[in-house]
Amino acid sequence: METLILRKEQLPQFIEHLRREYRVVGPVKKGNLVVFAEISKAEDLQLDYVTTMIPPKKVLLPQRETILKFKFENETPKVEQPAVDGKIVLFGVHPCDINAIKVLDKVLIEGEFKDPYYAQRRENTVIIGLNCTKAGEYCFCTSFGTGPGAKDGFDILLTDLGDRFLVEVGTDAGKKIVEGFKELSKAEDADIAKRDEILKKVAESIKRRIKTENLETLLLEKINDKIWQELADECLACGVCTTVCPTCFCYGVIDRVSADFKEGERIRYWDSCMFLEFAAVALGGNFRPGRDARLKHRMYHKLVYIKQQHGVFGCVGCGRCVEFCVKHIDPVDAVTRLSGD
Repeated sequence: METLILRKEQLPQFIEHLRREYRVVGPVKKGNLVVFAEISKAEDLQLDYVTTMIPPKKVLLPQRETILKFKFENETPKVEQPAVDGKIVLFGVHPCDINAIKVLDKVLIEGEFKDPYYAQRRENTVIIGLNCTKAGEYCFCTSFGTGPGAKDGFDILLTDLGDRFLVEVGTDAGKKIVEGFKELSKAEDADIAKRDEILKKVAESIKRRIKTENLETLLLEKINDKIWQELADECLACGVCTTVCPTCFCYGVIDRVSADFKEGERIRYWDSCMFLEFAAVALGGNFRPGRDARLKHRMYHKLVYIKQQHGVFGCVGCGRCVEFCVKHIDPVDAVTRLSGD
């Protein structure tokens, strides 16, 4: 893997280099939060962030999108599928979110049913990752090996070394980008050693941990444990946990039709297994009517079911579901209690 150096004073030129071919979406300050949004200059970037509330998956799997439009012309239906966004660079993506995108790839591209909208956006997207130089209060990425440093899943990976970035190239697309930016210099062994030292310190600062060994067996044995009702008594079933999760992919579909039935559109939107209506079926049936069942299903989906179906955990330890939950319901605490540790 090629390693180079980008000096921080070169960042504006590098962003302009990217913008010649791509829309650049990166972390920017918005009120008290950091969000992923399109940028026009390097000064917009907030690269010292710990986490965002809404993950960068929103670029690949929008919160709301029109998947088709239809119109009747002389009683003949005409169906149009809107074009997806053009070429995009996702800039400054942390390792947990890089790994979350890898999970989405497994489910939505490599799985039994390929999602054509996600797949096309994914094909048009370059990921420039950013290794973590500090951990947040709720992080537990080391449990799953999804941080604080990224091992793969990126086209280019940056590490902030203070006055410069270490640049690692992961794919041919990344190589093409750096080859077109002649100002980069070759990294030295000391730069790589400094990266390793930074990541080691960040990893050591993360104290929250889920023991993943035999985790599926433990959870399946404890599927009727009283803890689920105890957590449900706290849960508001508001769906914040699924909204901020970087690996949730469930959606609903609605049709909006004009009053004269001459035209309309089909829209899909993020949905949540925490909502009462999510598992409702015809004639008033509901597979998960209780909050305990819905909360348990969410945690089991992340820690058991996705692993069984796709070979990877559906949790990357970003901590968003704990940080932004009104009651701070915590999967780390739940698993610790179930294991008796």
